[in-house]
Amino acid sequence: MNLPSLKKPTERQQLVLIIAGAIGLVVGAWQFSSWLLGSQKSELESLRKRSQTKGYANRSISDLERERDHEKALLRRTVRNWEQVGKRVGTYGTNELDIARGSVTHIKYKVELLKQRRLLTEKSQRLGIELLPGDLGMALEIYSDEKARERVLTLRAVERVADLTLDRHIKRLYAIEPLPATTLTDSRGTYLKVYPVKVEFDIDFDKIFELMQVVFEDDSVFAFDNIQILAGPERDAPLRVFAVMKAMIFDPPKES
Repeated sequence: MNLPSLKKPTERQQLVLIIAGAIGLVVGAWQFSSWLLGSQKSELESLRKRSQTKGYANRSISDLERERDHEKALLRRTVRNWEQVGKRVGTYGTNELDIARGSVTHIKYKVELLKQRRLLTEKSQRLGIELLPGDLGMALEIYSDEKARERVLTLRAVERVADLTLDRHIKRLYAIEPLPATTLTDSRGTYLKVYPVKVEFDIDFDKIFELMQVVFEDDSVFAFDNIQILAGPERDAPLRVFAVMKAMIFDPPKES
């Protein structure tokens, strides 16, 4: 069975086919463009209607810039207020805050520990107060800078606890031991570090009230935890106190 042969289109027919194809492409492109523009126009109209309900829709760029600057000023004020609150209710001063945010070598820690041991021993001898834990409950051995900063901040907490109790003229300081530091965090990171110190000492009635009051003063703020006050062993030491005193560092939020 012989199939009919297909004739090759003439040049005129080829020209007609080309023109028809071109017209089809142009019409298709125009229809697609019309649909796309209609979709964008509908979206812009919807956006315009939504923006009309907002307060900023009819405001100028300069008004928006002024409001932006006002919001930034409020943020700076909030950060400053937080810094002031942190300094007021925190235990540490500017030097310790610099340590908390900087780097400290293990050599500096060793030098600071030996220095504070000597100073507190001399102070206790001068006041006639027995300071039994001469090492301040802290080891001298440290072999890297990794933990030196935390050690120095812990030492500052121990030093301040010892100073507070000695200044209240306690009878004896039986024990002073730093406990592991803790941190409080939120989505932005750490905002509070706590350095607890466990102490045991003998003290008079009137001096314990002084100690309770002084922990609310600037640069002496401590939080008491697990405090026990018992009868002392001797007449000259009527009270035996066991407590955990917590030093605090507030880390203010950063401006952005």
